[in-house]
Amino acid sequence: EYRIVRPDDGSVRHIRDTGFPIRDDGGRLLRLGGIAQDVTDERAREEALRASEEQFRAFAQATPNHVWAARPDGHLHWFNDPVYAYSGARSGDLDGSAWAGIVHPDDRRAAAEAWRRSLDAGVDYETEFRIRRVDGAYRWFLIRGKPVRAADGSIAGWVGTNTDIDDRKRVMADLVLFNETLERRVAERTAEHDRVWRNSRDLLVVMDARGIFQAVNPAWSAILGHDPAEVVGHHFSAFVWPEDAAPTQEAVEAAAAARDLTSFENRYRHADGTPRWISWHSSVEGGLIFGYGRDVTAEKEKSAALAQAED
Repeated sequence: EYRIVRPDDGSVRHIRDTGFPIRDDGGRLLRLGGIAQDVTDERAREEALRASEEQFRAFAQATPNHVWAARPDGHLHWFNDPVYAYSGARSGDLDGSAWAGIVHPDDRRAAAEAWRRSLDAGVDYETEFRIRRVDGAYRWFLIRGKPVRAADGSIAGWVGTNTDIDDRKRVMADLVLFNETLERRVAERTAEHDRVWRNSRDLLVVMDARGIFQAVNPAWSAILGHDPAEVVGHHFSAFVWPEDAAPTQEAVEAAAAARDLTSFENRYRHADGTPRWISWHSSVEGGLIFGYGRDVTAEKEKSAALAQAED
């Protein structure tokens, strides 16, 4: 390949020459033939793709979450630096199916089966399992993977993230021990549990089967601008974004039927009138729904910005 400068407009064009021999019936070389192709647009597309990939890697390296990428068949081939820093593995040690080596032995089978189901169906991958830290300790992570599709709809690869939810798991383990009224439960809890309730940066709620809040933690003020006293005793519909009221009602009914929610997302209205995306997890005990919600508005905005940058 080489470049030329067009004499008419001065633009630089990339040219690819392909040569071939022309022989007679006896195999004697008569002359040489060739084809000159203008591959400028192809080069531009390659450069755009390379720039997009570099931008994705820059975003992935900047986030504290674990980020990974896989081929269409599920072969993992790239991890960001936080993965290696957390696990103590070296570059390449986790490629392919080797990543299962840092998954808790009790969680490996379920994680692999869920991954296989997503690969076979071409749908989002979402599960939770424990990952070994460099010091040998295991922490719970929420794993999400999404297929990246080509223009024809085929899967060109996968990208995913691992989010540390170990602290939230511990909070949920504490919350499910509450089996009577909030006052009695709070009285029975230690000062440490009380601090978790008061100081948690996530939304913690106790709700009855009708969808009426029985208790909410102080994080509602910081995240949604509502004083807890304004929330307790009211139905969730007073705070949920109108378009999300119906799916939220279905989710509450499912949770009340002892079907735990995992990463159910809806929008809540901030006191200033703007929406906030909340990702919910729940469990049920004694006829009450215990849940925690994480504000994922910033993540949603970053994902939208990344998708726009990749486009």
